[in-house]
Amino acid sequence: MDNLITFCIPSVRGELYALPVIKNLLRYKKLFFFDLILICNGWAPSHETSDFLNENSVSYRISSNILDIDTSHCYAISTVNSKYVYLVGDDDFLTYEEMQYLSKIIFNDFDLVVFDVNSKINKVSIFKDFNSVFPVIHNKCTLGNILVKHSLYNCLDKSFQDTAHWYTSFFGNLIGKQKISCAIVSISVNNPLAVKIKKTYLKKIVEIYLINIPKWYKLLICKSDEVHMIDSSIIIKKMLYKYYLSLFSFRFLFFLISLIINRR
Repeated sequence: MDNLITFCIPSVRGELYALPVIKNLLRYKKLFFFDLILICNGWAPSHETSDFLNENSVSYRISSNILDIDTSHCYAISTVNSKYVYLVGDDDFLTYEEMQYLSKIIFNDFDLVVFDVNSKINKVSIFKDFNSVFPVIHNKCTLGNILVKHSLYNCLDKSFQDTAHWYTSFFGNLIGKQKISCAIVSISVNNPLAVKIKKTYLKKIVEIYLINIPKWYKLLICKSDEVHMIDSSIIIKKMLYKYYLSLFSFRFLFFLISLIINRR
């Protein structure tokens, strides 16, 4: 492997949105070396954009068909040859604070690193087993703001393909393992750029939250039962119950309405 980390950017909306995200990441090359891979999902870059990408050593792959979110993420992962993978949406702008932490923490050999932005305090919390870390990060990992050791992606489970979070099927491989090193980096910084761009993948929002994500939890419960990890199964069931409760909250209702409005 030539480098420690590759940022993958699966983009369905084209260079108008992908280029600002790429330029934002390129600003941080002075902190540490990393690779960038752009997945052009159903579009091709212009000659000018191609020249810019080549000049800045940004690799890109073109998919002639528009892939759904699951397939797009997993296609991006398959193009990587580095120790770590960081999936970045074409609506995500990483802050200097995040990248500064990342430049230091990648040398600590964690399996997972999750960033909790907009925290009230700056701190790094370390977890050593699945049962202790899952209740803390289960709802953060599904957002994609996660650094994952590439070796965990070697066994992407196709049964998770219709969950809108296939790329987190590695959780199934972690259940029951005694040693897991995970760091949660809490940063007290507000990143206004990250909420200004519309979400775009073509799957229905309601379908993702009401059908696909609950399926993700249920599959993890099945994985726990298969390896007879009763404690893990109980923990995941509790998280699924909390998730169902959140679906009936006013906060979640307003969240759905805002996403639907932003997609117009």
